[in-house]
Amino acid sequence: MGASSDVMHDFVTQEIRRLYSTYNGWNITSRSQKTEYDEVISLQRFESGHREIVKVGVTFAKEINPDLINTVTIPERSPDGTVARFSAALVLPLNADTSAAPGNVAVHHMHSFAYDGDSLIWLKKPVCASAGAAAPSAK
Repeated sequence: MGASSDVMHDFVTQEIRRLYSTYNGWNITSRSQKTEYDEVISLQRFESGHREIVKVGVTFAKEINPDLINTVTIPERSPDGTVARFSAALVLPLNADTSAAPGNVAVHHMHSFAYDGDSLIWLKKPVCASAGAAAPSAK
């Protein structure tokens, strides 16, 4: 059997790949599950003679878990021992509370999930009417 993952994390992976594109040299090097839905993803690239590492914390909670912030802000060592440029980021649903995020951590909002009050909702893409669809006829 193949590996399976949660559909919610599949949407987030697409969003992380949009933010940190492989076209710009970013590669996902590791993933670790913090809790049931919190995840930490490490990305690396080699740019202009320097290795860059970004640790991205993903959460679906309305408030950021302090443990996730601590994990994301701990610098990661480069696998070859060179000094790397390190940064941290968080990916959260729209309307989540970002007040606990430190100033040195980039905050990105998901385009697929948002909070409506206390409920996490899935934001679907709007359906466009196609030219071949039956339109009401004017008589």
